Amino acid sequence: MTPAMCPCDSHDNQFPVECRVGLEWQVKRNSVTLLRDTLRDNRMPESHTVPLSSLADTQQLARFVADASQPPLTIGLVGSLGAGKTQWVRFLVDQWGVPAEQVTSPTYVLLQQYVGRFRIYHFDFYRLESEAQVWDLGIEELYEQPVIVLVEWADKFPTCLPPDRLMLQLKLGPLGQRAAQFASFGDHAAHIAEQALARYNS
Repeated sequence: MTPAMCPCDSHDNQFPVECRVGLEWQVKRNSVTLLRDTLRDNRMPESHTVPLSSLADTQQLARFVADASQPPLTIGLVGSLGAGKTQWVRFLVDQWGVPAEQVTSPTYVLLQQYVGRFRIYHFDFYRLESEAQVWDLGIEELYEQPVIVLVEWADKFPTCLPPDRLMLQLKLGPLGQRAAQFASFGDHAAHIAEQALARYNS
């Protein structure tokens, strides 16, 4: 079967997004085959950008996302070094009863696990070099479970993410100005983003 081609003319290279969001997983004993032949529709995901004028704004945004979230949920985090991905995770999981000081970057260990209101799996793709290494972490087994999956550097392997997911890019400007850009794939993620952004912008 010839794979469906992306209908879009271009993508923001700071926030690469797969248009092929109709994903299936065929799990075999010793391999995982990713099938990406189906376009969900011809639209790019809804994208919204909000300014973050202070650390308090960043914390408030994380609180509103936490309040709106229900598992199963995957949140992909994108941003340059120092953009604040791990700090945003600290603010987020603190709302679910995990003390912020317990949260450390999983860059070298690849996965941290926390238990609060939900069971939380915190991944980092930064040091991974292939999709096979992502699958070896067992991440695909988590997507349909009643858990929260958080992925830093999620843009490295977007095809390893589930069809329904919330993507958050933390942007850092040349003069230190910060912003957060949301892109939601799927109805569940879109509902969470809509609720959180409505509260943040009110």
